[in-house]
Amino acid sequence: MFNPIQQIKIMKRFILSFIVVLAGSAHAEDVTLVVESQLNQVGISQPITLNQGDTAKLVFASYRTSLQLECTIGSKVFSITPWTSQTSWETSPVTIAGPASIVLRNGGTHPESAFATFTITRTGIASPPAEIPQEAGTTWEVILESSSDLVNWTPTNPGEYSGTEPKRFFRTRMVKKP
Repeated sequence: MFNPIQQIKIMKRFILSFIVVLAGSAHAEDVTLVVESQLNQVGISQPITLNQGDTAKLVFASYRTSLQLECTIGSKVFSITPWTSQTSWETSPVTIAGPASIVLRNGGTHPESAFATFTITRTGIASPPAEIPQEAGTTWEVILESSSDLVNWTPTNPGEYSGTEPKRFFRTRMVKKP
């Protein structure tokens, strides 16, 4: 059996691990592309750029028979039309992994507007922002620390860390200077 101090340490590790898992989830954002076309002219939306490891999942697209999702991967361009006789973007969801860029292309015989919304998941992990309280006449030291066990923390510098090293956790601390 564990003594009370060991139990507290184990519970702290569990809670900190849980917090790190929640804070370490990939960041997702919703992005809507809008495209307008004029009479007998093709309209193209602003692009969404995906880096290596990023993904874009189509959530909704307005119905336009002339709407195409255009995806560029490397030097190749792929066009996906939303509706065929047997499928639609709703029945065959579209998810694109980076590196790639995505635009909406719309063009037909008459002017029309269309839009599509994507959920973009970016690689990398971002922790919640840390805020320095606004206090007149105070100075704060911002400290980055690392740990391999979520118990013992040592100051570290930002930079590159090899993925072959033991698992590392990071935290930011603010200390009020006297």
